[in-house]
Amino acid sequence: MDPSSRPAPDFLQLTPGWHAWVFVAWIPLFISNILGEELCWRGYVLPRQEAALGRPAWLSNGIMWCLFHWSFRLVGDADVAADRTAATVDRSTATEHVNRDDHSRNIQRCWFYGCH
Repeated sequence: MDPSSRPAPDFLQLTPGWHAWVFVAWIPLFISNILGEELCWRGYVLPRQEAALGRPAWLSNGIMWCLFHWSFRLVGDADVAADRTAATVDRSTATEHVNRDDHSRNIQRCWFYGCH
C-alpha cells in the first residue's frame, strides 16, 4: 500500500502553527486521569478490597473498573476519547483505523498488543 494514499485522521490534518491550547486543555484531563485511575482505583479501592476479599480483589476491582468505564460508553464520551488514543489503532495492520463504535474491542487490543 502506498503510504501517501492512506487517509490521515482528522486531528493530524491541522495546519502547522502554535496549537498550545491543545496541550493546555489536555493537562487537566491528564491530572484527573492520574488522580482518578491510579489514586482512586489502585490507591484507595484496591487495598480495601484486598483486605476484605484477599486475592479475588483483583477480579472484583476489574469488574468495577469495567462497569465504571462502560457507563461512559453508554453516554457516548468514550468513543470520542478513545478515537484520540493509541487504543484505536489496529496493531495487526497499523494502517487501518478500527470502528470507533467498538470501544471494548479497542481496549482488548490495547491490552493484548500494548498501547505505545
